[in-house]
Amino acid sequence: MRFEDSRTFDAPPDLVWAVVTDTDLYAEVAPNLSRVEVLEGDGEGTVRECADTEGRAWTETCTAWEPKRRYAVEVHVEESPVHRPLFHSFAGEWAMEERPDGVLVTMRFDYEPRYGPFGWLLGKVGEREGSRLTRAIFDGWERELEARRATATAEP
Repeated sequence: MRFEDSRTFDAPPDLVWAVVTDTDLYAEVAPNLSRVEVLEGDGEGTVRECADTEGRAWTETCTAWEPKRRYAVEVHVEESPVHRPLFHSFAGEWAMEERPDGVLVTMRFDYEPRYGPFGWLLGKVGEREGSRLTRAIFDGWERELEARRATATAEP
């Protein structure tokens, strides 16, 4: 199954990439997370640990890193108290594309639910929550882009 959401930002691509790949910022703007920490690596192969707002932690590995284009992670579902009960697999991708009206950023989550047709139905219901989360993340990124642009213009 796949869930995705997109938003166009009116900001320079370098700045958008810096915001989208800022792990500390991601933990701040994602309402379901309390922490995102890089454990090792840089770019593809990076391992990071995430924790939700209830303190449940999991690790994920970066499976793709194309600067100013996209990055992807695969959750270590077998070790995750959050994902293991619901999914056989779970992966995310954050991509950006320059367009005449700005930079289109897409968040995409691919997952294989447990429990057959019932799991599929739960996945569809869960997409509502996914939409709420992605909108909050996009809103947070928008605020951060505005703040960074304001700081850049205010500097002598």
